[in-house]
Amino acid sequence: MSKSHNALLEYQQKYLNQWCQFVLFDHNGNILVSNNSFADLHGYYGTSIYQLNFFLESLQSVIETLEATQNELFFPRMEIPFGEKIGVFDYTIKRIEEDEIYYIWIVEDNTAHNQYLSLVQQERNDTYIENELLQLKTQNQILQEEVEKQTADIQEQKRLIEKQKDDILDSIRYAQRIQQAILPTDKMLEGVIFQTFIFYMPKDIVSGDFYWARKVGSKSVIAVADCTGHGVPGAFMSLVGQNMLERILIEQNLFYPKSILESLDRQMFQLFQNDNRVHDGMDITVVIIDDEQKTITYAGAKRPLYFVRDANFQEIKGAPFAIGGHHLAQGKNFTEFELKIQPNDAFYLFSDGYADQFGGAEDRKFMIRNFKNLLLKIHHLPVAVQQEVLKENLLIWKGDCKQTDDILVVGLKF
Repeated sequence: MSKSHNALLEYQQKYLNQWCQFVLFDHNGNILVSNNSFADLHGYYGTSIYQLNFFLESLQSVIETLEATQNELFFPRMEIPFGEKIGVFDYTIKRIEEDEIYYIWIVEDNTAHNQYLSLVQQERNDTYIENELLQLKTQNQILQEEVEKQTADIQEQKRLIEKQKDDILDSIRYAQRIQQAILPTDKMLEGVIFQTFIFYMPKDIVSGDFYWARKVGSKSVIAVADCTGHGVPGAFMSLVGQNMLERILIEQNLFYPKSILESLDRQMFQLFQNDNRVHDGMDITVVIIDDEQKTITYAGAKRPLYFVRDANFQEIKGAPFAIGGHHLAQGKNFTEFELKIQPNDAFYLFSDGYADQFGGAEDRKFMIRNFKNLLLKIHHLPVAVQQEVLKENLLIWKGDCKQTDDILVVGLKF
């Protein structure tokens, strides 16, 4: 028996019943023998090995390499289809030199190992995903706790702001009571020869518009003022103005509207002369009614006096400058007018709030012209009715619009 035949038997005996596959071929590529698994899988008995070159670009070049350099080449974990089976294989090609030269192609199935590696990788991936999910869960928990903390902080800040707002509103409402307490009452004008109505509608809780009245002997002093601004700043100015009028009347004993305005202007200038940032003042109408003489004397700072006599509407304009501001009374010429009162005369003192109120179908100001026509239309009515008509007309005109400014109208009917 030749050495080559012995080699064939040796390899056939070694690989015949093993889980691996092998094929022995000669230098020309003819298959000489293979184990059962290879034959069952491929059925290539007597077939040229060159027909099975599934994974090498050139089996001939591999053979040449074996002849030139070494007796064995190993190709690990080749993920290439072998016939109809797809898996991971280790390929070994050996050169056997006995009486003749043979080549053996050993195919060891490494799919199970690859599956193991896949399982290991999958476990690693699962572990990675679990860690990522845990990290995300932890981060979400941290974010949730942070959001809850911030939400709690915001709620606390909101509570504090609401409390501060309530405290401020309580203070402003208390200031409103103080302001209303200072405004004249009906008793201050008891025994006068005229009837009055006061339509007073602050824009905010407190107002920059104010009315003031005092009766001394046979004379009644009435003032209607529109201070700079509205709300709290305007309310402070109104308190200042009322206090100044009290001092002018009581301490200085002035009973002329012109003199009252001049003194008021001086006091306002002196009050704010040390602060260049404050240029506040007021527009004001002052009238003095003498019951004995049946006269009404008027002077105004940027506010006119309206009156209706014998169904004719008339207007007396005041000075074109306000009380206070940059300039002292020097150079301000406050003009005084005196009228004899006639039966059924109606006089009106007012701020600019009514005429400046926005509303109507076109969302525009009510305007002075319409205000004059309204007063002419209602002048003959009882004072209580006049007040109600003014209120209803304003509310209809204003509609859903916000109130533009403080509103004050004082009517005197003889």
